[in-house]
Amino acid sequence: MVLLVLLLLSGWTTEVVTTTARELIGPPLAIDSYGMPYVLVHSDQPGTGYLILFYKSDGNWIADTLECSAMPDCRDIAIDRSGNVWCVYYLYSPSGSCRYLIVASKESHAWQKDTVEISSGYDFFSNSITTDTLGRPHITYDFAQYGYYGYLRDSIWCKEIIDSNATYNYLYCAIDADHQNRLHVGYYQFGQYSGPIWHAEKKDNLWYCEVVESPGSVNMWWPTSIRAGQGRVGIAYTNPDPNSYRLKLAHNNGTAWEIDTLTSGFGCIWNQKALDIDALGRYWLSYTSGTVPIVAFREVNDWHICSLPPLVPPLTRGRSGAIRVDSENKIHLTRLVANDDYSYREIHYIYGTPEAIEENKVQNLKTESVKLKISPNIVYTNAQIRYTIPETQRITLDIYDITGRRINAIIDGTVKQGSYTYNLSSSALGQGVYFLVLATERKIERQKLMIVR
Repeated sequence: MVLLVLLLLSGWTTEVVTTTARELIGPPLAIDSYGMPYVLVHSDQPGTGYLILFYKSDGNWIADTLECSAMPDCRDIAIDRSGNVWCVYYLYSPSGSCRYLIVASKESHAWQKDTVEISSGYDFFSNSITTDTLGRPHITYDFAQYGYYGYLRDSIWCKEIIDSNATYNYLYCAIDADHQNRLHVGYYQFGQYSGPIWHAEKKDNLWYCEVVESPGSVNMWWPTSIRAGQGRVGIAYTNPDPNSYRLKLAHNNGTAWEIDTLTSGFGCIWNQKALDIDALGRYWLSYTSGTVPIVAFREVNDWHICSLPPLVPPLTRGRSGAIRVDSENKIHLTRLVANDDYSYREIHYIYGTPEAIEENKVQNLKTESVKLKISPNIVYTNAQIRYTIPETQRITLDIYDITGRRINAIIDGTVKQGSYTYNLSSSALGQGVYFLVLATERKIERQKLMIVR
C-alpha cells in the first residue's frame, strides 16, 4: 500500500506537567470520562518520591506519590468506568536482589497495592493494563521468557500463560479489551531467525493465537501497542535495526490483517499506549522520528501527520509518549522534551483537535444518543428492557454475572435506527446480581439488575 502523508495545521494547548522527570520517553497517560488527564511519571522531585501520579484538579496539576523507597520501571495506567485509577509497574528491592510486579489501585483517597509476581532472576521486560466495561482490570507482563495474563478473582491476582504453544520466547505484550469484554493481546516471539508479530484473543475463556506478520530475517520488532474498538483491532510495532528502522501498523476489521508501513527511515514507538481509535474508526499513532515526536492518523487509506507545538530552546530533543482520544474526539498525548544532553527534561501534556479534523468531525460525526433502561431492575419473574439506537449499526446486548461471565447473548447483529422493547424472563437465571450491557459501535451503556426468588 502506498501511503499519502499530508501535513495539517493544528491547534494544540501545551502544559508542563513536571520538570523533574527521570523519563527517557513520554510517560503513560489515561483520560477519565470527564476528559481529565492522569499521567504516571518516574520523578526525581525531592521529598515527593520516585513514582508519581499527576492529575488535574481545578486547573492545576496535583502530584500523588505511589512509590518513594524503590526504583520503579516499566509502568502503565488505566481508569475504569467508575473513575478508579489502576497502575501496573515493577520495582527493585533495596538490595536489588528481587523484583516485584505491583498493581496499585486508588478508590476514593487510598492506594491499595498488590504484589502479582516476585522474581530473583528474571526481569519484567514490559507490562500493560486495561479495564473492561464492568470495571475489572486486566494486565499482561513478560516474565521468565513467557508472556502472562493477570486478572483478579475474589480479590486475588491469578495468572495464565497466553500462548502455551510458543516456539520461542515472546515479549513486549500489550493488552486491550473491546466492547464485548473480549481481551486482545499483541506480542512478538523472539527467535533466532525471525520475530513474528502475534495477536491473541480470549473468547469463552480460551486464547486464540494467530500470526499477524512474519518479518523474515529481521528478528526484533518492539514494543507492541494494541487497541481494540469500533469493531477493529490495531497493533503498532517498530523494528529498531539500524538498517531498517521501520514503523508498522497491522489493522484488522474482522476479516483479515492489513499491514501499513509508516516510515522507511527512523520511526519508533516508545509507549504501550501509543495507539488509539477514535469514534470514526480512525487510528491515531504517537511515535518518534529522529528526535521529533510525531502524531499521525489514518483516514481511509491515507496517513496524515499533525504538526505539534515546536520546541523552544534550550529544548531541542523530544520523544513521544501515550496518545488517547476521548469521547468528544479531542486528542490527548504526552511527550518528553529535553536539551541536547538530556540534563534538563520536561514532561508535556498536549491536547486539542487539529483544525482539519475538527472540520471533518462537524461534518461527519453524528451525536450518539444510545439509551438503555430495564424496568423493574429488581426482577422476580419478568422485566422489560427498552433501548434506543440513533442510527443503523451493529450492536450487542448481553447479560453478565457478577464475575463478568457472559451468560446470555440477547442481540448480536445490525439493528436499524429506532426504539425497541425486549421482554426478559428470569426463569433461566439464578438469584443474584447481573449486568445488562448494550454496546454499539461508539458507546457502551450498562444497567444493573437483581434477580430475587
